[in-house]
Amino acid sequence: MRKLVDAGLDVGVLMAPIVPGISSHPHKLERTVKAIADSGAKSLGATVLHLQDGTRDHFLSYLAREFPHLSERYGELYAGKYAPKDYTSLVAKTVELMKARYMPKAAAREGRRLAPHEEPARR
Repeated sequence: MRKLVDAGLDVGVLMAPIVPGISSHPHKLERTVKAIADSGAKSLGATVLHLQDGTRDHFLSYLAREFPHLSERYGELYAGKYAPKDYTSLVAKTVELMKARYMPKAAAREGRRLAPHEEPARR
């Protein structure tokens, strides 16, 4: 990405999917946003995993095998295709706070600034 930025391109990143319990921890989101900012990206978007059809079956089988401690939580989070709005909003707020911290110009373009006392949500 740095080569593209250095060549004069406006580069943006989409963090997707953010996987609950695996890549959604605020510390991991912070490291990722900081790395994106350090690379020179001008914009950042993010979305939480959604599951449907064959992908859902395949992923839930993988999860049960590799992360069995998360299986019950996924049953709660993914009764449907999408995680509940309160969860996705919490993740989005955390990403926005990190973006305001590490990518203030991008956050300002979107009207979001991190207050000095503000910390990311913990869950």
